[in-house]
Parts: sequence; C-alpha cells; structure tokens
Amino acid sequence: MKKNSTKTFFNLDWDSLSMERDQIPPLLEKLRYWALLFYAFSMPLVIYMPNTEYGYTKTIYTILYISFLLVVWVAEGKIRGEFRPYLTNLVYPSLAVLAVGLFSLINAGSKGVVLQSLALFFFFFSFLVLLANSVRTRREGWGLLTAVVAAALIASIYGFLQFYGLAPGPAGYEGGPNAMISLMGNQNYLGGFVSYLFLPLFVLIFSVERIWTKALLFLPLLVIFAVLHPIGSRGAWLGLIAGLIFFLIGSIVSNSLSFFLRRRKLLVTALIALALVYVFFAQPGPLDSVLAFGAKEGKGEGGLWRPVEAVFKPLFNHVARQGGARLEDWYVALEMFRDHPLFGVGLGNYKIDFLDYRAEFLKTERGQPFGEPIPRAAQAHNEYMQFLAELGILGVLAIFSLILVAFWTAFQVIRSLDKEKDRAMALAMTGGLIGFLVHGSVSFPAHLPASSLVPALFLGLFGSRWLNPDGWGGPRPILNEDMRGGKIWLTVLLLLTFVFAVSLSTIAYRDWQANILMGKGEREIKLGHHRLARDYLLSSLKLDFQPRQTYFYLGVVERQLDNVEKAIEYFERAERQFVPYKLHLHLGSLYLKNGQLKESREALEKFLAMGPESDDAREARYFLALLEMERGSMGKAESILSGLLDEADNFERGWMLLAELRWAQGKGAQAKKYWLKAREIINSKLAAVNKRLRGEMSLDRYNQLRSQKEVLNKEKERVNSKLDRYK
Repeated sequence: MKKNSTKTFFNLDWDSLSMERDQIPPLLEKLRYWALLFYAFSMPLVIYMPNTEYGYTKTIYTILYISFLLVVWVAEGKIRGEFRPYLTNLVYPSLAVLAVGLFSLINAGSKGVVLQSLALFFFFFSFLVLLANSVRTRREGWGLLTAVVAAALIASIYGFLQFYGLAPGPAGYEGGPNAMISLMGNQNYLGGFVSYLFLPLFVLIFSVERIWTKALLFLPLLVIFAVLHPIGSRGAWLGLIAGLIFFLIGSIVSNSLSFFLRRRKLLVTALIALALVYVFFAQPGPLDSVLAFGAKEGKGEGGLWRPVEAVFKPLFNHVARQGGARLEDWYVALEMFRDHPLFGVGLGNYKIDFLDYRAEFLKTERGQPFGEPIPRAAQAHNEYMQFLAELGILGVLAIFSLILVAFWTAFQVIRSLDKEKDRAMALAMTGGLIGFLVHGSVSFPAHLPASSLVPALFLGLFGSRWLNPDGWGGPRPILNEDMRGGKIWLTVLLLLTFVFAVSLSTIAYRDWQANILMGKGEREIKLGHHRLARDYLLSSLKLDFQPRQTYFYLGVVERQLDNVEKAIEYFERAERQFVPYKLHLHLGSLYLKNGQLKESREALEKFLAMGPESDDAREARYFLALLEMERGSMGKAESILSGLLDEADNFERGWMLLAELRWAQGKGAQAKKYWLKAREIINSKLAAVNKRLRGEMSLDRYNQLRSQKEVLNKEKERVNSKLDRYK
C-alpha cells in the first residue's frame, strides 16, 4: 500500500519550511539592502597586498559585488512577476557621459583603457540606482551612512597608527604624514574620503535620539576631524570649508538652523570638542611636541590661523605662481584639448599621452618657466581639466549636465522635506557633494574608488523613497507578466543581466589575477630573477584585458637577458599603453645597439625634450655621443662629452667613451689617462655601494644598489681589459 505523501524526510516537515512565491521577493529585497550596507562598509577597507595598488583591488571588488547584486535584483523582479526600477533623473546625463566616452574611442591610443573607465562609471551608477530602489526609511538611510562612517573611522585610526609609527607604512615604521596611506594608498586619498563624510556625521549626531548612540558617533567625528590635521591635504580642507559654508548658508535660508539651536548643550559640546581636537592636533601642537612630529620652528608655521594659511597660501604658491607642477599638468591638458576639442584624447588616456604633449609644451613660450622632472603624471590634479582633455567639449557638457541635475535633485529634495532632521541631513550631504567637487579642482577624487563611493551614496539616497518618495524627474520603466509576452521578456532580461554580469565579472577576475602575476614579475625583476620574472609577466599578459605596465616590464626583462629585438618589440607596444620617462631612454639605447641610428636619435631627443631627471638626461646625452661616434662624427661626439663631463666630473661612462674616442684618433696616451680616471671613479663608487649594501634597506633600494654594483663591475672589467693594452 502506497503511503500518504506527507513531504517529510528525516522527521522534518518540508511543507512548513517551504516559502510561497510572493514571500521570496520581500526577503530578497531585505537581503539586497543588507548587501548594499555591507558593500558600503567593506569597499573602502578592502585591500589585497599582492595587488600592485590599493584602489585596483577596490575596483575589482566593486565590479564583482555590484554584478552579483544586479542579477539578484532582476531575479527578484522575475519572481515577483514585475520589474519596475526607478532609474533616477540622473540616468539621462549618465547615458550622455557613457555615449561621449564611447565616442572618445575615436582618438584614444589605448581603447581598452577607455572601456575599463566606462565600465567603472557604469558600476558606480548601478550602485546609485540600487540604493535608490532599496532604501525606504530614514533608519535604512542612516544605516548606510553609519556603515561608511564606520569604514572611515577604521581607516582613520589605522592612518593615525601609521603616523605615530605604531603600524607599518610604505617605508616601515618611520611614521609621519607620508606614512598615512592607511587602506587607501595615499594620505591625501584618506583625507578626501573622510572630509566628505564630516557634515553628514555631524548632523547624524544631532538626529539620533539615544544618548549612547550620540556618544558613539562622537568618536568617529572627532577622529575624522583629527586625522585631517596631520594629513594636511589642502584640497580636502578646501572642499570641507566650501561644504561648510554652503551648509551654514543653506541652514539659514531653509530655516534649519533652529534644529541645532534647540540642542544648544549638544552644539556647544560638539564645538568645544572639535576646538580641543584642533588645539591638540594642529601642528605644531602638544601631542606633536611629545612625539617629536611637530612642524619645524619658523615664522608663520603655527598659530590659530594655521588651517586657513595651510589651505590657501600653498595653493597660491603652487598655482598662482608659474612653475607649479599642477599648473603645468593643466596646461598640458589644454594642449590635448586644442588637438582634439570635440571628443578628447580618450577617457583615461591623459596619463598615456602626457609625456608626448609635455615635450611639445616645454618648447613653447608658455612652457619655458616649467620643465622640472615629473616621474609620470597619472592624473591632471583637476578633474575638470582632465575631462576636458580626455572627452573634449562634448564630454565636459555631459559631465556638467550630470552635476547640474544632481544639484537640482538635491535642492528639490531639500525644499520638499518637512522633517527638520531629514532636511538637515540633505543639506549636509549636499555640502559633502560640494566638498567632493571643490576637491576635484585640485585633485582627482573621481578617479579613486573609495572617494567616488561617497557622492554615489549621497545621490542614491537623494533618489530613495526615504528622501524622495515621489520619485519625480526620473523614468520608471515597467515590465510585468500581465503585459503581452511579459513572462518571456522578464526571462530574457534576467538571462541578459546574468550573461552581462558573468562576462564582466570574468574579465575583472582575470584582470585581478593578471595584476597579481604582474606584481610577482616586478618583484622578481628587483631580485634579479629575470627568467622567472618573464614567466610571471607572460602569464599576466594572457589574462590581462588591456596590458599596460606588463609590456614595459617585459621589455626590461628581455633587455636584461640581452634579447634586443624582443625588448624593442615590448617597449614599442608599451608606447601607447604605459609611458614612464625611461621608456624612450630604453628605446633610444636599444635602437642604437641594434644599428637603428635614426630611430635612436628620435627616441633620445624626444626623451630629453620631456624634461627628465638630470641623471637620466646625462645617460641620454651619453648615448647621443655614442651615436655620433657610430656615424663617424667625432667632433660632435667630443662636444657632447665635454659638456657632460664639465657638468658631472664623476660620470665614469663619459670618461670611458672619451678614452675610446681618443684611442680611435690615435692618441693612446690621452686614452690611457681617461681610462685610469674612469677606473678611479668606478672603484670609489663600488666602495660606496658595498658599504650601503651592508645596511638595512627596502627591496627597491636593494635592487637599485645591486644593479648599480653589477654595472660597475662590468665597467671595471672593460676598463681593465683596455688598460691591459699598455702592459
């Protein structure tokens, strides 16, 4: 006899555990909110040491995480039988930015970099839209803000530990402002990130009801304010001051000032606490004196006006006076815009084209006051100038339309809110947005994942049902089962979203692995293990969506292995992807070794026109002298060498080449004199290098000294073989 089906197994009633279809979407919606909250907390803190850059790890994390949430969101709609996203009124200008970014491919040398940049923009916009569709209540909005504030607190504490030498920084436990890379990679990145959160956190303290909650929130407020002082980021302070001015004026105009004045005791307590933090942490201050981190003594270095002086005086010195590196970055950006006014040089391509344009700029009358070495300008230190260079006038118009719509949304929200605490929070978040935009006039926060998270969070909350329940101004496309073919279209949308998310996530994961392998290859180069380095770099090349530095490092490896043709091939590939100064020095010397004299001259002269370091410029002039000797122009070669040795009497390679020249001219006695001079310099340098190698040092420094010793020993062997002729 067949038993009655009770759907039990191991004494469990599975019917009681089953869930109706209409119960799943609300559960997924709650999970979506908590997943967004965890992302907001974790993304600023995510690092993975094998990656070559902290921001890179955060970028990959963002792509993987938001891809997953997009699939869950569409699956929720499929189960619900209706998908009706609120895309916010930022969707149209955002689509315009994406379209102009695609058009910038026309002039882009590195098209892969353009696509990578657009993908990141898309995922931050997706985060914004997910927030707008997930946050329903004030409690949920406060929860997200608190999550980011908690991340800022942890990052600030870690930065402080590095400042006082209690946690390792980039150079060990040395301490000081430059050690405060925290979990961001640079002290200025940390300064910008925490400064945008200051005003919303201040308002949050006044908004929560429980005393213990207020007390808990005071800790991150004071820590964030304190950490800004040793960081000393002028751009972050400038943004914070601009946001604070807007907040004060906005509070007066919107009648929100009474919200704070009714809580006088709390207001006075907060202001006194912030004043004490300033007195204690502004350099030079009591804590700095105890821990020997105070500023140097001197006129105008301290005093109560130091924050104002620290922000505006250096900015004036750096920008208003010609010769500042950032002003030069902006001029170079203008040169790019003049060449490509409509679509720019390609999104993300400023850093690739910088040195080429700098070489031309330094030849102009306007470029004469400049020329100090810049290792490699990855950013223009002004978002608006950089977007003008990369996207042209159409791109700038699209971006400014995005900014205008964002502020229109913020002001509409502020006007529509009845609750004082919500209106005060909206004003504070708008002040944070202003701080971000002002900071972008002297830095590049839009290129930093953690910094970009904050304005995306604010704009997402402005579009949410907490602050914007009516959802005016933005489209709400609808797709449901009741429509003709609705079930099929919902299934197609889910499949397309899944394929898109999996494809992008796979590319991102492969890119992440490629970066790890490239980092291993770079490390092996520093250790002198060039064949092992090549294996890592070739593996990285296979996984990388858009190889850049890998080409350069492979060129370095092949050069060390004396594979001239292969080294030239990789360096030439790097020319449109990753352009450090020494790329053209490498190419010039390799072309010379390969007998390509015309190409060698062009590369070396281009290198010198870029304004390199004096030691590197000396190397380039040395190769030009060698090139002239190869061409038989002994007079030109001697003229170049004479100038070199007048400037640097201890340049042993110059004496060696001059000795070769004299030998070729039949002047053996003079040649011997110069070879002896070269050997004397080599012996002196070897003694100094050996002494330094006996001390403690970083891996980079060890690699430099080891390579220097190897070169000096080879030069010594060569000089000794030449002097053997006289025995």
